[in-house]
Amino acid sequence: MITLTDVSKTFITKKDGKTHEFTAVKSTNLTIEKGEIFGIIGSSGAGKSTLIRCVNLLERPTTGKVLVDGIDLMTLDNAGLINARRNIGMIFQQFNLLNSRTVFDNIALPLELTHTPKETITQKVNELLALVGLSDRHHAYPSSLSGGQKQRVAIARALATSPKVLLCDEATSALDPATTGAILDLLKKINKELDVTILLITHEMDVVKRICDKVAVIDKGELIEQGTVGQIFANPITNLAKNFIRSTFHISLPDKFLQTLSPTQTIDTYPVIRFEFTGNSVDSPLFSQATSQFDVAFNILTSQMDYVGGVKFGITIAQMIGNTHACDEALAFLTQHHVDTEVLGYA
Repeated sequence: MITLTDVSKTFITKKDGKTHEFTAVKSTNLTIEKGEIFGIIGSSGAGKSTLIRCVNLLERPTTGKVLVDGIDLMTLDNAGLINARRNIGMIFQQFNLLNSRTVFDNIALPLELTHTPKETITQKVNELLALVGLSDRHHAYPSSLSGGQKQRVAIARALATSPKVLLCDEATSALDPATTGAILDLLKKINKELDVTILLITHEMDVVKRICDKVAVIDKGELIEQGTVGQIFANPITNLAKNFIRSTFHISLPDKFLQTLSPTQTIDTYPVIRFEFTGNSVDSPLFSQATSQFDVAFNILTSQMDYVGGVKFGITIAQMIGNTHACDEALAFLTQHHVDTEVLGYA
């Protein structure tokens, strides 16, 4: 449905008589299949917003090809591009609603611009209002709506022309966690019921974990890792991907306990270690095996497991009790079995 081939974007500015170039998106190849929900995750300034705007040519790529539903947008004239964009809906972080128009009229706007008959507009808008759960607010103005309701209006407006693709530019970043969950559920419903391919960008791995089929990680304008959500969570390759996955866990030790940890080991203290399990390592009884083989014990302080894309993963913080040599051997054993470890201190 979406194919990017060698797409890049370089901005050129002039200051003090000098020309400055900044490459926001490096040469990128990406394929998104029909019906997928594909996430692109990256930190602020990584180039993800520029990349998604290249898909509908709101930012015209400096190089490359952009195919949407088999059409190379880069070859179209203005009239052809306008027509092609009707198959590409887009929603934004800040909603971009017109405050002078009612909910109904905001959703109707794209249809009015294409001179759609009034009867058809009324039917279509009412259907969309029902889809996004706002049938009782069609006469309301944006100023009277909550953030979640505004985003629902923006989603309905983006669907007004029955697009095959929906682009989501940080669509949940301005919302509270409960509202974010409701909007993500709505996007998943739209994907399934309307067979709309969704490309979303975010800086939150929780968003990816909740609804995406595949994900790509972008850093400094470059896609550094991509695959199914299960693959990325099971075997993250880059440190950035690992950090994003860690962010989905809300696990820590009490501050009072952390303050008692010593950075160095003494004769009567033992290491407190963070263990990160992914893929097959989650289901293996590795702690039991380490205990029997190396004569160590694990005092589990806190733990959290999750399940994403058919893959389990989790974090456990535990105190490893045993002599120094035994603990070192046990740590080496766990590392060999794809468990990431970090010594937090000694207690």
